[in-house]
Formats: sequence, structure tokens, C-alpha cells
Amino acid sequence: MEAAVAAPRPRLLLLVLAAAAAAAAALLPGATEVAQEAFMYSSNSSGLS
Repeated sequence: MEAAVAAPRPRLLLLVLAAAAAAAAALLPGATEVAQEAFMYSSNSSGLS
């Protein structure tokens, strides 16, 4: 897996992150804040590029 392969698909990466965040939030009640911050950070960073 190279970074160049994942670069053209930022939306797919966001989907994977969102799914992982949802799973973490379902398993760990305390992980909701962390998941939200991670999702916001990922969406902000992808918006820059």
C-alpha cells in the first residue's frame, strides 16, 4: 500500500474513518468525543488539499 494509492480517494478514507468511529462509539461510550474530534480533524485536513 502506497500513499499515492490512497491519495485519489479521500472520501473512501473518510468513510472508513467514519465507520471506525461509529464502531468505537458503539463499543466504548467514552470514545465518542475522540471519534468526533478525529472525524473533524480528518475532514478539515482533507479540505485543505
